[in-house]
Amino acid sequence: MVNEKEILDRVLTNQVGIERNEKNLQSHERECAVRYQLINQQLEQGNRKFDRLELMLISMYPFIIGTIVVAEYVR
Repeated sequence: MVNEKEILDRVLTNQVGIERNEKNLQSHERECAVRYQLINQQLEQGNRKFDRLELMLISMYPFIIGTIVVAEYVR
């Protein structure tokens, strides 16, 4: 049979384990917050790059159309 001392030891051991898990979880949450912040920054940088590439592509359309028109005119 389990006596009171063993029960108290188990309760204290569980409490220590719970506190350790809470600290680990808080640490993990902090690390994830930093990681997600860095991911968001990288996504923003990539978004700006795509905006710039899109602008470059759009600016090429008049040149392409002009080249086709000139080629038809020269024929």
